[in-house]
Amino acid sequence: MNTKPDPFHPDPEGPVINGLILAGGQSRRFGRDKAAADINGRTMIERVYESLSPLVDRVYVSVRPGGSTYGLPVDVVTDILGEGPLAGLYAGLKASPAPWLLVMACDVPFVSPDVLRSLVAECAPGVAAVVPETDDGRLQPLCACYHASVLAVVEAHLLEDRLAMHDLVRHLDPVRTVPFPAGTFRNINHPGDLTGADPNRRA
Repeated sequence: MNTKPDPFHPDPEGPVINGLILAGGQSRRFGRDKAAADINGRTMIERVYESLSPLVDRVYVSVRPGGSTYGLPVDVVTDILGEGPLAGLYAGLKASPAPWLLVMACDVPFVSPDVLRSLVAECAPGVAAVVPETDDGRLQPLCACYHASVLAVVEAHLLEDRLAMHDLVRHLDPVRTVPFPAGTFRNINHPGDLTGADPNRRA
């Protein structure tokens, strides 16, 4: 178990960071459930799980009502306040007892454990979120670490129908950004995005 001390957690022997895979989207552009799309014998969500799980104590998957575990050893949380990644983040924060939550969208199958490890290393007392920023100036809030204390802000945004994750990040303070090369967080939106994809590529 990862028992790195964190003064935000009342039990220093308790879990420090849990993981959340966001899989509650409708995959409209992809045309079918993208989490279950196959890349060289493994689904996208399996690849995300394999990168995420070694770094966390417990993995949750956020799904729409009636969603499944995709055959993974995870706990399911339901997007109870609406659809989209913000609702998934809310459900994950509500369920997780750890002070930190490492969040990944299900459609970034080529993000490596080393990239995630560098994000986790920046989780520190007083930080609300650790968010990648690529060298083309793009923030990546769908592959980031969020402290449990942001739950109230997330809930407020949901209730006000402000669902954009970038908008959430702008209202968290402080946010620590971590630089990465452009393309590190390549996501899959259309079936054609899988054409020519190197399943062994690690960003």
